[in-house]
Amino acid sequence: MIAINPARPGYSTISPFLSVKNPEQQLEFIKTVFAPEITEPVRINPDQRAELKIGNTSLIVVKAEEEHHSRTNTL
Repeated sequence: MIAINPARPGYSTISPFLSVKNPEQQLEFIKTVFAPEITEPVRINPDQRAELKIGNTSLIVVKAEEEHHSRTNTL
């Protein structure tokens, strides 16, 4: 049987994805606390995105859409 790895090369099986109101502020916090490797810079446009690597885990940070700012997610 062939083993199948669902993760892309360089990624863990599950990659956290943060959708935040202010990605620049969130990235500054993450940089200060975790000193990550920045693998994809924030783009200056409506769909801002940054990709960072903390240890062997990739973290993706994007700017939340305005309509999502007032939503609260609960489990």
